[in-house]
Amino acid sequence: NRQMVYGSHTRKRLNRPTDATYHRATTTTTTMTTTTPWPMTRVPTPVYSLATRDSMNIVTFATPVAIEPKRRFAIALYADTRSHANFIVDGGPATLQVLRKDAHEGLIDLLGRTRADSIDGKDGKLNLIRARASTTRRETNGVEVLSDALAVFDLEIMSVTNAGDHDVVICDVTGWACGDEEEMQGKCLTTLDVV
Repeated sequence: NRQMVYGSHTRKRLNRPTDATYHRATTTTTTMTTTTPWPMTRVPTPVYSLATRDSMNIVTFATPVAIEPKRRFAIALYADTRSHANFIVDGGPATLQVLRKDAHEGLIDLLGRTRADSIDGKDGKLNLIRARASTTRRETNGVEVLSDALAVFDLEIMSVTNAGDHDVVICDVTGWACGDEEEMQGKCLTTLDVV
């Protein structure tokens, strides 16, 4: 075992496993290749939607990252979307929504595979979402959200880092709403539900 120093403390670094469960990705100058599937396609993670002033899109790379002194989320936004432009470029308000398995699975193509710019009219995508699901406007920031989302988190940008085709955004949570624990149990739409 090797030692690695992290700030003012030291942790033991474990040796890599030598059996077939460890897979090393090989890189070339433009692409990454591997002989096994990406493991994250097999791990269930919540499916979120980011609602901005006139759009909603899917966010599968999101996680809470802090509780104190402020609650924070890290989210990854595909760089070439209206939600990205509304939130990151324009600095507009945004609300992260936790999608429901029993209500939002049918919205995945619209939220995740349909560009807002490909639909006629400024609110074209939002109008299609309204036709398929109930929406409500957040009093806290004026953003229109799915009224039956499991939970919603109002976000404010703290920092942005380019990570290739996505930008990683660290956000303060400025407000939230959710149902009770019993109501939420087992109802979260996950990546395994939509693959």
